[in-house]
Amino acid sequence: RIALRDAYAPALADYRAGNLDRARSGFEDCLRIDPHDRAVQLFLGRIATMESDGVPDGWDGVWTMTKK
Repeated sequence: RIALRDAYAPALADYRAGNLDRARSGFEDCLRIDPHDRAVQLFLGRIATMESDGVPDGWDGVWTMTKK
């Protein structure tokens, strides 16, 4: 779990800063440590969505839920 924590923290910081390529790479490293980590899978899904739909204007690292 320590290795996962050490890989997760910088990936999350990159995500929040909008550095999606680096964040994706970091979260992929996390999946190599724990392929079942749901938070990592969630962030990778969000990154994929933003890569296909574009990053919202003025995005500040916060994900806004639009449906339940």
